[in-house]
Amino acid sequence: MFKSMKSMKVMLLTLLAISLVLTMAGCGSSKAGEAKKVVIYTNADEEAVTSMETALKNAGYDGKYVLQTFGTSELGGKLLAEGDKIEADLITMSSYFIESSQSKHAMYKDLSFTTDALEQYPSYYTPILANTGPSS
Repeated sequence: MFKSMKSMKVMLLTLLAISLVLTMAGCGSSKAGEAKKVVIYTNADEEAVTSMETALKNAGYDGKYVLQTFGTSELGGKLLAEGDKIEADLITMSSYFIESSQSKHAMYKDLSFTTDALEQYPSYYTPILANTGPSS
């Protein structure tokens, strides 16, 4: 399934990030006795979405999240327009839109885990795919 060790590491980082959000979301509840599902927005392509879903299912998070996909411009516009009123608990998105929406709304929390990223990134995001992040 994974084409390289780098791909596997990226998916493990993704799983770690999503796991932390899912764990935190389990503290609240939408109905008595029913855990709140984590809402994940992404602009990822079909292969990346399938990988995320497989990693979450294999880690025991099946049924504990809602994954919604959007086109890049649609999700970018949503982030900029809705700001911290956005429904998502976690997003996977192009760094340009993450940085732009953070600049406009100061809407993201700092990551509370070590990412071991090869490059330095703002404290509120990290790449989940090997081919993403700012270019030099």
